Amino acid sequence: MTLVYDTTIGSERKAKSMTIKPTLSYCFAGQHGGAKMDVNATYHAVYATNQPRWKERGLIFADLGAGNWAAPDMLLKRGEYTIVD
Repeated sequence: MTLVYDTTIGSERKAKSMTIKPTLSYCFAGQHGGAKMDVNATYHAVYATNQPRWKERGLIFADLGAGNWAAPDMLLKRGEYTIVD
């Protein structure tokens, strides 16, 4: 998992969004203000189509900003999340 800023246009992201639940809780300290992902919560996510081999690796960007697409996203690979909806 990696914390990143996704540059996909907002309307394009919204069209491809899904709801996911992480398989583990994650927390980043430092410059990202302690960005967290809780195993008991659900998050909006989109496929990370701008990443190499995204489909093969099951890469997604999970939105940590509660709908604020300008907030940092968590890049997760298959096995680190479950699609809820």
